Amino acid sequence: MAEELAHIYTDLIDLSPLRPKGTPRRASPALVAEVRTNGLLQPLLVRRRRQASGEPRFELLRGYPLLAAALLADEPRITARVIEAGDTQARELLHRNNPDYPERNDPIADAHWLQARQRQRLAEAPPQRRGQGRRRAVPMAEIGRELGLSRTETYHRLRLLRLDPAVQALVAAGQLPLGSARVLVGQPTIRQRTLAERAVRERLSVRQVEALVRQRRRAPQAAPPAPSADLTALERELSETLGQPVAVGFDPKTRRGELRLQFFSLEELNGVIERLRGAAPGSGRPPKG
Repeated sequence: MAEELAHIYTDLIDLSPLRPKGTPRRASPALVAEVRTNGLLQPLLVRRRRQASGEPRFELLRGYPLLAAALLADEPRITARVIEAGDTQARELLHRNNPDYPERNDPIADAHWLQARQRQRLAEAPPQRRGQGRRRAVPMAEIGRELGLSRTETYHRLRLLRLDPAVQALVAAGQLPLGSARVLVGQPTIRQRTLAERAVRERLSVRQVEALVRQRRRAPQAAPPAPSADLTALERELSETLGQPVAVGFDPKTRRGELRLQFFSLEELNGVIERLRGAAPGSGRPPKG
């Protein structure tokens, strides 16, 4: 990724249309005072955008509080790292671990955003067949790319919604690392809370949390069999289609099982019901003639 250091007029810098939703960090009074006294010592990160007129302009990728402080301090020019980047690279820089938007570093918020975005994309999509309410499901991996997430990272985010709300709160607060949280998915609720609180209290590593989970699995009480690759794929497909975390349990001995669907509001439940009705055989009107 080509990069250069340049002095840029602040009125040539625009906010990116790809930036995360939400409010970025503000410029503190101390930062504004420092800029007035010493100037802007830390460079911004921008990408070059050329207009049809040929005039060079720049799109802010990182450093919103610094730009705000420069404007409040009446600094006409600032130092910036200028890169040549496409939309995919720009979106990743804006959304992944961007200190300008602290909420974007919350994987639980990411998971809820992914679900809400899928519902929005589904509502905007045209019906697949005329006269029927069916709409083509938007692949969750495609939506994850809007946050700069890979397919695997996207599904890891969604699986976090199967955690107990108390454990989710620890993840959202940054107290429980993402890796440790993923290990706890599928554990009983009380076990999740106990291990999560211990991991935070003792500052356990991911491997230490994994070791505690394995100890539990080696206990004499019978543990449910690990899901097969087919069941895992089915869970992923159902979660993607319905836009909510889905768990499928199956006992090979009795040939019985259960399907659990998790939702967090009546709005989400209504969305699932609408998608199920739209996908039900014969839900559309019978063709004439």
